Amino acid sequence: MEFTTFFKWLDEIIYILAIIGGCVAGYFIYSGLSTREERIRYRMRIRQGVVKQKEKYILDASNSLEEQLLKQAGHPLKINGLRYRVIRILTLVIIAINYTILPFFSTGSFNIASLLIVLAFFVLTEPKLKFSLFSIILNKVIEYRQAKRNSEIFQLHDLLISEIDMMTNNRVNTYNILKNLYPYFTSIKGEFTRILMNWKNDPDEALEVFSKEIDTKEAKALVSVLKKLDDNEQSVAIEALRSHADLFAKSQIENYRRRKKLFLDIGGIPIRAAHFFIILNFLSIVVYMVLNIFSTTRSL
Repeated sequence: MEFTTFFKWLDEIIYILAIIGGCVAGYFIYSGLSTREERIRYRMRIRQGVVKQKEKYILDASNSLEEQLLKQAGHPLKINGLRYRVIRILTLVIIAINYTILPFFSTGSFNIASLLIVLAFFVLTEPKLKFSLFSIILNKVIEYRQAKRNSEIFQLHDLLISEIDMMTNNRVNTYNILKNLYPYFTSIKGEFTRILMNWKNDPDEALEVFSKEIDTKEAKALVSVLKKLDDNEQSVAIEALRSHADLFAKSQIENYRRRKKLFLDIGGIPIRAAHFFIILNFLSIVVYMVLNIFSTTRSL
């Protein structure tokens, strides 16, 4: 059995030994025809080129479409654009080696089904395709995260009214109120932290940054009120907040409906994925049968 395996892989072993021998011979020729200083300079140029390519790749990944989607989704599992690209490439290489290259060495021919598996993985993980599994899942996660953030904006609106209503002082101190309400939030905790950190420098700018980061009409409406709270008395501040009550109530209802729809859509992803793989399997069988018929026809 061992001798059979050895002769089965004999051609591949010869190719590998030839490649190794060629590399060793090239190294000795290079060492003999160049001085030590030339080799050092050449290695430094190669190292600088690798560093530049690495920096360029990292910069390109940080400005890529997948980085934008992952950032809007809150970087799930702490994956950014660069990590996603590395994971995707490594997985694609492993699948290609396992399903195409190794079977080719064993049988001497490519399996259409194996090529379809590699192609399917490439398509499903391509962020530029709107119908890819990566884009669909991330868009759903972004919508769900946005819905949760909006829910906490509504909560902030109600807590502000309650907090100002219970105040004994007639004047409103917006910074102290926001500082007291800070522990109640999780989805907008990062944005909330930046408000408190930048408040002393420029309150209006801090609130404006918060509005842009949340990027919803409810957040913009709330920020427009928060900018003027310090200049108003308690009764005026409460009235200004309650004037947006109808907008927030309707938005809360719409937000609840959106979240319910998102739960249903996310729950339906495994079913859609199963249908996709069933169709892919059917197509691979059809392609295999057609190729088999063609090969039989040629042999006749």
